[in-house]
Amino acid sequence: MHTVDVDRTDVRQHLHRTGFGLSGGAINATVTFRNDGTESVTVAEPLLILSGGMDKWQLGALDPVTVEAGEEHSAILTVTVPLVAPGRYGLFVHGFAPGEVLFIEPPDE
Repeated sequence: MHTVDVDRTDVRQHLHRTGFGLSGGAINATVTFRNDGTESVTVAEPLLILSGGMDKWQLGALDPVTVEAGEEHSAILTVTVPLVAPGRYGLFVHGFAPGEVLFIEPPDE
């Protein structure tokens, strides 16, 4: 069974994706972490994950980031969509929810 521990700090993340959902294609993901707390927080392993139900794929990792209280930090990650069947997938940063829905389109014939 796969589980995802939800972050319990005052850090919130926002994920924005650009690019088409094509199997084997590239997408850009902008990840923004905002610290609404009163102390600095380090996000140690920000991993971008593609989820297809029980199946999960690690698309890429961001460098660890320390976000000071009241501040935000953004990073852009360019990743390749794995070779998966067409359908609806979840795209999120490990430990944070929600993310985005990524529809993988069938190849043009």
